[in-house]
Amino acid sequence: MKFNWGWGIFIVLVLFIAFIGNLVYKSSQVRVDLVSENYYEKEIKYQEQIEREKNSLSLKHDIHIIKNPDFIEIVYPLDFVGQQIAGNIQFFKPDDASQDYMLDIRSSDLNSQIINTRAFKSGWWEIKINWTYRNTDYYKTEKILL
Repeated sequence: MKFNWGWGIFIVLVLFIAFIGNLVYKSSQVRVDLVSENYYEKEIKYQEQIEREKNSLSLKHDIHIIKNPDFIEIVYPLDFVGQQIAGNIQFFKPDDASQDYMLDIRSSDLNSQIINTRAFKSGWWEIKINWTYRNTDYYKTEKILL
């Protein structure tokens, strides 16, 4: 058998088909996590989110997130010292939705909350804090590396 252009084109086509088949197989095995299961409803309410962020920016003092090796301390604005703050804190892991974690705000007498992070997977996390004070909603988000 003699090697000519016909065989060369045939081998290139077979290799190309094998490559595309492998690419399709590998891409079908990748898990894709949505940012949110109900993203459409959240998109409709986005103007409310903008208002919460504006309210947060109008505060004299901002929420501070202090990262330590074993825990995170969230210090609430001094405007709310001794007052009841209602809301929740969401720990959002962009690359693994199964790691997402949510808890309620429980402010101490020192106007802070300590959250143990030893069980959290290392990597980038986004902390989303939603809180209400005197019928006004606020929102703060911050990215951290654990």
